[in-house]
Amino acid sequence: MWFWENKKIFKLNESILNLSGGSWHSPPDKLVWTTSHREEQVEIVDGLMQLDGPRGFKDPRSILTLPFWSSAGIKIKFIATFRHPILVAKSLEARKKLRIPYEQGLKLWFEYNKRLLDYQKKYEFQLIDFDSNEQDYLSSIKKTA
Repeated sequence: MWFWENKKIFKLNESILNLSGGSWHSPPDKLVWTTSHREEQVEIVDGLMQLDGPRGFKDPRSILTLPFWSSAGIKIKFIATFRHPILVAKSLEARKKLRIPYEQGLKLWFEYNKRLLDYQKKYEFQLIDFDSNEQDYLSSIKKTA
């Protein structure tokens, strides 16, 4: 299930963003979390560590909550996915529940990708094109894992 977010990670990221006064579509300026968040993080990381081979998770909110995940005290190898801004904006605009205007979608893309590039400079990781065909996308992930 490469293209779907882990529900526990999704909920934890959402909770941290909400506590921080933001959301995935309104990124907070400062990130805060609780002891309860940390306990959930330990549970998730422990579960991942029990798996054989490369392990990880995909959740776009993680670019916003990266300071929280980086504080877990484990060695993290980053692999990041990027997507063309027009495709992101159109996708957000087309979602019936969201109806995020095209211009706002572009602003969100910029905010996320600005952080992504800042982290890429800091941690020096590969960027993978989400818009490539599925086989090439998965192959790129496997090569970097």
